[in-house]
Amino acid sequence: MADEPSTPKRRVADGVPPVKRQRARPRTPPPARPPRPPATLMSVLASRTQSGDPNGATEWVERASIRTIATQQRAIKSVQGARSTIAVTFRRSDGLLASTHGDHSIKLVDVDADRVQRTLAGCVFVLHVARQTHQPTFRHPRTPWTVVFHPFRDDIMASGCLGGVVRVWSLATGSSISAELPDHVISLAFHPAGDLLVIACGVFIFVWAFGSPAALPQLLIERTGRQRVVLFSPQCELITAEPMTPAREFLPENQSYMRVLAWPNLDHATMRAVADDVALDGDFAALPKTLAERVIVYSEGGIALSSCGMLLAFVHVPEGPRDVQRVIADARAREHVVDERVLAVFSLRTERIVHAAVLPDEYGIGITSVRFSPTDAFIVLGYGVRSRPLIAASQLQHTIVVLGFDVGRGFSYAGSLNTQGEDVNIALFHTVLGGGIVLGTRDGVIRVVGGFASQ
Repeated sequence: MADEPSTPKRRVADGVPPVKRQRARPRTPPPARPPRPPATLMSVLASRTQSGDPNGATEWVERASIRTIATQQRAIKSVQGARSTIAVTFRRSDGLLASTHGDHSIKLVDVDADRVQRTLAGCVFVLHVARQTHQPTFRHPRTPWTVVFHPFRDDIMASGCLGGVVRVWSLATGSSISAELPDHVISLAFHPAGDLLVIACGVFIFVWAFGSPAALPQLLIERTGRQRVVLFSPQCELITAEPMTPAREFLPENQSYMRVLAWPNLDHATMRAVADDVALDGDFAALPKTLAERVIVYSEGGIALSSCGMLLAFVHVPEGPRDVQRVIADARAREHVVDERVLAVFSLRTERIVHAAVLPDEYGIGITSVRFSPTDAFIVLGYGVRSRPLIAASQLQHTIVVLGFDVGRGFSYAGSLNTQGEDVNIALFHTVLGGGIVLGTRDGVIRVVGGFASQ
């Protein structure tokens, strides 16, 4: 009798039991997602600003928004009635704007929604550096001349005023800690590490470890000229600007020639030791490097650091003939210029001017601010100080001028605007691509020109 075929058996690996088939269970449906808010042009542009753009569309958006500066204009109604707007700056994370005013207040403004989120002018305790005492004070005693956001903490901001008071604010609570210094506070800069605040005050530069309990600003540098600008490069190098001819007193209208310096010996460890009042051997602040001379600076807005962190832009008057590019209107190109105002872009990597463009008289007089766009492809110049005796109102035909900039090709004319002779203390691009250009004026108006916010 033939053998019957045997039933095939499943082979099982040694020591591994067969897997038992389980009855399928009904799957629980996932919870419903909350509905997405409707996409707007500004929300798409804000997303693109944060994510970057390898295809060059961001520069196209900037160029398209600049073309609308003559047709898209709106004043921020929520700040109407404020006295002179001195300084404005954006928080990078969300585009919140901080502005300082002649009524000694600081306003936090949602520009796109036209809403003042908070006015900072409450009661604080001031640490008097000279007297080592604590006294209560209300708001800034004089006009705040400078305001800066923390480099990565959205809830921290600092401001300084002509009354010598510098304040570090907690935006979560509206409270602040403050210190009274011996002279006008003109410029502030947080160290990229986030734990130190550097303060330009008269002929002094102080450093403050503001997060340490009861810490006071400590003297870092003393010079003969009144300090006008402090800022940090991404490599944490301190950069300052001071008069080439020391002035005895601070005058906002004084546009004397400035010298721009870098301080390579002042690393973070050295500045932190000074802030902690630790004795150091040697002259740690010796031998700054001169980056540029004969620079014209109305306020700290007169020197711009690019978004990439490797370029400085400023207006200066070269000494002696200099080959420059002629890009604005002037018909006759010349090989050399003498004693004309020049817009220059300086490379911090090569430590030289990489491009320069001469500004004809009507474009070179009364410049109050110089600022890069978010992509560094454009530079906006703000114009003001029409009340100066040496400037006739007819000479200033522009409120802002926008130039295109390319590292390889140099400058190109992109547009200009005249808003009925307004004095602009500061002009800067919205931190969100396509958000337009924000102007802070002597009359207290904050105006947005260009951009797609209304769409």
